[in-house]
Amino acid sequence: MNLPESFFHLPGHVGPDPDPDPPIPTPIQTPNGGDGMSVLRWQLNDACPDNFGLVARFFDKTDEGLWPDSTHVYVAESGGSIARPLSCKTGNKICYGAEPDGDPTRYWGVGIDGDQGCEGCCTTCGDVERTINLTCTNR
Repeated sequence: MNLPESFFHLPGHVGPDPDPDPPIPTPIQTPNGGDGMSVLRWQLNDACPDNFGLVARFFDKTDEGLWPDSTHVYVAESGGSIARPLSCKTGNKICYGAEPDGDPTRYWGVGIDGDQGCEGCCTTCGDVERTINLTCTNR
């Protein structure tokens, strides 16, 4: 069955994003609002042939924002991609965190909860695109 490349799920539930063209998500819990917003486009590719797929979140480390939110994750099937445009405050530090869907013992970036250290998993918010291939050996 071919599912959309990216869809939301709650713990214990997997389902397609009900809106095929959802609005650009905005971070929650951001104390600093205002002008100076950009769209940072992330693409995370599942390049690990473990048949798990991916779950991911994105974290604004400057203003403590989170996409999509604390109870949802972005999901891609095995070999798929998560491609998300994120509206963020220009200049903020934005990081990705991911893990295999169904294997919480491994992670990429800052991890699904945003609490791991990483090298090269963050970027400065601006009108840019960032593509990451997540292999079985990189973290």
